[in-house]
Amino acid sequence: MLVAACKGGELNYRLELTVPIQGAAIDSGHAWTHVRVAPIPQPDEVPTLFMTMSKYSVGGMDVYFDPHLSKSLDFGKCWSAPSIIENIKTQKVNDQTFKTLGDMTPKWHHASNTLLVTGKTFFYIDTESSANYWEREIGYAVYDPASGDWSKLKYLELPEKDHSGAPFLGENAGNTQRVDLPSGDILLPIYYTRVKGSPKHNRIATVILCSFDGRELKYKEHGSELTLNLGRGLFEPSLAYFQGEYFLTIRNDKRGFITRSKDGLHFEPVKPWTWQNGEEIGNANTQQHWITHKEKLYLVYTRKGANNEHIFRNRAPLFMSEVDTQNLNLIQETERIVVPERGAAIGNFGITRINEDETWIVAAQSQQNDPGAMNWINISKIIWSAPN
Repeated sequence: MLVAACKGGELNYRLELTVPIQGAAIDSGHAWTHVRVAPIPQPDEVPTLFMTMSKYSVGGMDVYFDPHLSKSLDFGKCWSAPSIIENIKTQKVNDQTFKTLGDMTPKWHHASNTLLVTGKTFFYIDTESSANYWEREIGYAVYDPASGDWSKLKYLELPEKDHSGAPFLGENAGNTQRVDLPSGDILLPIYYTRVKGSPKHNRIATVILCSFDGRELKYKEHGSELTLNLGRGLFEPSLAYFQGEYFLTIRNDKRGFITRSKDGLHFEPVKPWTWQNGEEIGNANTQQHWITHKEKLYLVYTRKGANNEHIFRNRAPLFMSEVDTQNLNLIQETERIVVPERGAAIGNFGITRINEDETWIVAAQSQQNDPGAMNWINISKIIWSAPN
């Protein structure tokens, strides 16, 4: 266990790093990825922790299989062996094509007392090569603790056309962070493209306002359509609400971007992530996610310049810095390593508020570009000095 004390202005926190799953790949060709945790509230105030994850092909690129679930009843000391979530396991579309839910993010929905898992569908030919990119959907599933049952795989239906008059194509909510409103409605960040062609065509990020009654997720409206003529455009957006404003961090092939909004739908023009002196932080082509405390907003990210050129897309270590929310940049002196580099990428990760005292960062160490690496699952616990 790694333990470190950190200071960020008047708010302090302690880091505790644990590795609940250690070892090599699941078998000769598969390992765990997109590992994320969500607490399920219980009457005795000790939550049941659900850890969702996907099995993937070590030798493939974005080739995923059945969603799995591990549980902890003792606040993360022990975890059950991962098992397939039967109701949303990989489906056979026809003789050659398979479909699965991937890039999942689970989060408890307080208004309905259910767990809502959002992500996107992947299509494969013979489960090994990606196919049907333009048919990807916003997939979701619901767990009801009252019955103990998972729903079947469901899909969020969008209008035929976006604000520009172009169709929604390849839309998905993969690897995003949503915000649940007091009304029970949900602000769900997604991304999509408008024109069929290469999968590398410009992608558009937007936020959808949805209703959710514990069973069905339904579109109500969507806001600004954000894109850039840079690489593949803007994708994998994550949303945070902090002190009356909404903040969106977005992935791009060349650099990460940030923007803000008063209503969670209509955003300012995007700007690259920089330090307070205006220098770009050096992050590119991987996820960034938020940690929100009532007193401060933080970003968790990867970047270049950390003796990590040997890591695929510099996807390790994971850093955490405080956000200057007025100027939309990072405060460099607050930067800390929150998940260390162990020779392999850990860029696919999730953030979870466990309770008022702890927020967790969960990241699986990838073998996709380094088959010899260990497929460890890291949990970095942020333990706050002041209640959140």
